[in-house]
Amino acid sequence: MKYLGNNWIEGETGGHYWQAKVYAEPSTYGIKNGRVSKLCISKGNKWEGLGNTIFNYDRGLDFDNSPNGLVEKIINEAQKEFDKHLK
Repeated sequence: MKYLGNNWIEGETGGHYWQAKVYAEPSTYGIKNGRVSKLCISKGNKWEGLGNTIFNYDRGLDFDNSPNGLVEKIINEAQKEFDKHLK
């Protein structure tokens, strides 16, 4: 997992690459009114284009073809990593 700056976190979980934009406070734009307002998940351990994307949320759900429980797991991981970088 890596903090990219400007609230962006990237990582790999269970054979899926992801990037998330995380905030310190929940928002109506966040997934389930939470702290992650953008999340893209693709198959594999690196970004290989939209053809491999299985989940996309950009202040609203675009599509979700992800395995059960994966999104929640990634949200938890992204928030924990983001919290390490709060001042």
